[in-house]
Amino acid sequence: MLIIRLALPRVAKPKKLSTTKTPKTLAGNVAAAEVITLRVIRLPAFDKNRGIDEQKAHVFDAPCRYDIIFGMDF
Repeated sequence: MLIIRLALPRVAKPKKLSTTKTPKTLAGNVAAAEVITLRVIRLPAFDKNRGIDEQKAHVFDAPCRYDIIFGMDF
């Protein structure tokens, strides 16, 4: 799972990764050097009543038309 830094709250503090990850996505290759844990996620477009308690996401800075990219781990 990937999330663009601009979509994070200002007070969020991502943790540095020991190595940079560069996954291949439909939006292209994006480099992520930090990770953040998202809590209490709700996706009303899929299900209004279901929530995800916790999910880790890699943070990237590259220009992209998507704010969040869900991977197979989601």
